[in-house]
Amino acid sequence: MKKLFASLFIVMAACCHISAQNTPGSAPKIISIDNKQVHDTEYATYYDFSFDVTYKGATSITIGVEEEYNPYYDIIHINEPSPAHVYLKYLNRGRMTWVDVIAENEYGKDTLTIELPVMSEDYADGLTSIDKSPAKTDHIDIYSLDGRFMKRIKSISELSSFHACTLLLQYFNNKNQLIRSKKIKLK
Repeated sequence: MKKLFASLFIVMAACCHISAQNTPGSAPKIISIDNKQVHDTEYATYYDFSFDVTYKGATSITIGVEEEYNPYYDIIHINEPSPAHVYLKYLNRGRMTWVDVIAENEYGKDTLTIELPVMSEDYADGLTSIDKSPAKTDHIDIYSLDGRFMKRIKSISELSSFHACTLLLQYFNNKNQLIRSKKIKLK
């Protein structure tokens, strides 16, 4: 009888352990992104970017880097415990850049995207300032992620005709000058 009870106890303990691992709380989570810094390089048209990622539920993170007008999506695996330090080299000052931070395990995935705007040539105390040109939008050009032109619209409300996808938007003023670019995800 004691052996039967001990066997049942071991089976119950194993079942409870497996059940505890499959709880929804087991999915990874990106807690914060801190210490974002822009670093100058020896080339005037490029900059480096660094930040720290605090995460839980994963043993490593994956960084995806996408630059406007660039067909490549660079992937970097960082096998550092939380908080992990990320250093990205030679980002183009004249292009929008999106940095995807991904924590993943067998129970799920958490993704956070950092959008880096076009950097101006103005420097203040050694730091690069962000170009925030105030201008009125005349039209918006829509591109697919691979850079293919899709449509020109006058208002963002016209995006309702698109299905779920990720798009690149370019905002232009009435002189056909690019004001800004933006990556959006339609659901």
